Formats: sequence, structure tokens, C-alpha cells
Amino acid sequence: MAVARVAATYTTLNQTFDEPWHLAVGMERLQFGSYTYEHKHPPLARDAVALGPYLAGVRSAGRRDLASEGVDVLYEEGNDLLHQGGRYWRNLTLARLGTLPFLILGIVVTFQWGKRWFSPGAGLWAAVLVASTPPRRMSACRRASSGVMPARRLSSMWSWTWLSSSSAMSVSRLGPVKRPDTRIAQAIR
Repeated sequence: MAVARVAATYTTLNQTFDEPWHLAVGMERLQFGSYTYEHKHPPLARDAVALGPYLAGVRSAGRRDLASEGVDVLYEEGNDLLHQGGRYWRNLTLARLGTLPFLILGIVVTFQWGKRWFSPGAGLWAAVLVASTPPRRMSACRRASSGVMPARRLSSMWSWTWLSSSSAMSVSRLGPVKRPDTRIAQAIR
């Protein structure tokens, strides 16, 4: 339900002020293989936002020199990408679809965590609350980094909980990754 409600906004809500910026930075990484435009946010969210338009054939006109042009040129670059081919709504929708998997991931991890610590019913209610919280849905539908960050944080905390459990089953799934500190110490000796 949350996914459908978020996706329904893609063709009705115009871009936010920072969506072109994130798209331009993500496109630089996908198209040119570098991440030099701006380092304030991790690249995962920007890659996710730029992936849809990139796969649809949207490309940057060329590399920008931020030292001589100034950082505001990224807004122009992102807007050019969104309006490329006269398909603004399609390009904006493709960019926003990149954050949708993170909404799903956040809901699933919330359910798993609630189920693990309390009960399946508690996990379900926690997932319903996350899915129905308007700011969470808004972040997933219109923001690159703020839509991805909560899901990444929840996933990392869930992974830490999973890794710190002492059950033989969860440790055996790690295979060669388990106890890397011991392997490093043995290699040094």
C-alpha cells in the first residue's frame, strides 16, 4: 500500500530543489565513473536516483568544472537531465523510482526487527506504522539521501544484531567472513 501511494505521487508532484543536484552527481558517477562533484552524501542514494534515467538513455552533455563554473551549475545540469528529450515526467519518475526499494527495505527490516524482539504481530504493527508515516513516505518519494538513509541505518542495525547473535546458524552463514580479526592476526604472525 505504501509503495503504491508513493508511486502515485511521481507524476503529480514537481521536483524538489535538490533532486536535480542529486541526479547530476549520480549521473557523473554512472556515466564517467568518478565521484568528484560533491562529497556531502554517500553515493548509494545518488546512484539509485540516476540509475533509472541512465538506463533509459539520459546522459550528461559533458563533465562540469565546478572550480570555474561554480557548484550551482549542478542544478542546471540536473534540470537539463530531467528535461532531456522533452520527457520531464518520465525522467523524474525514473529518478524517483530509485528510492523506492529503500522504502521497501526499511519496512521489511522494521518487520523483521519487531518480530525478532517481540512477536510477529508486533513486527507487523511496526511495519504498518513505518509504512503509513507521512514523512517516511515523503522521503521515499521525493528525496535522494533522506529517502535512503533511514533504510540504510535500519539495515545496518539489523545486520549488527544478526551478526552479534550467538546462534550457530547465523554464524555459519558467514562462511569465510567469520572472524576476520583472527585471520588477520594469524597472517601477521
